[in-house]
Amino acid sequence: MEKSVYFHKNYADRIVPKDKLEKAKAALKRDFPDFKYNCMMYNTKTGLVRFDEAPNFDTAREPITGRNITVNPETGHTLDSKGNRVKEKQIWHHKWMWVMDDYKGFDVQESKEWSQRWLKANEGKGSPSGWVEKWNAKLDELGLPHDDNTTAQDTKMQVESVEGL
Repeated sequence: MEKSVYFHKNYADRIVPKDKLEKAKAALKRDFPDFKYNCMMYNTKTGLVRFDEAPNFDTAREPITGRNITVNPETGHTLDSKGNRVKEKQIWHHKWMWVMDDYKGFDVQESKEWSQRWLKANEGKGSPSGWVEKWNAKLDELGLPHDDNTTAQDTKMQVESVEGL
């Protein structure tokens, strides 16, 4: 079973095995020396490491995903999401789950409370969307406020394929 773990880069050394993390960072630096990331994903089955831009991770309730680079630490192959099929404004829910309670970038307790609030309001009403436009329609349906820090962004999500990594 495939298992992807999402987290802020501050916690990479707690989640990704040291040898895989070092190899992945070296490949990223080699192929994309100027790439800035703040979030990551580690697939415990395949060993792939993904480095994610999340330009408003600390300021938005549901951060918009940006460009990402996936690395196979064993082969050193990298895949840049830039240039692949573009989807508009994908978001992440429950960002508090990506950090520890003492994380300083945003109010973790407030983020937990927001998740509880919308989950309770949405109970029995279907899964939430990971796309800004559909998410905002769901918030309207539930009578909950939009997040100006999400809707104001003009960031696009690049959909990737990890075939061949």
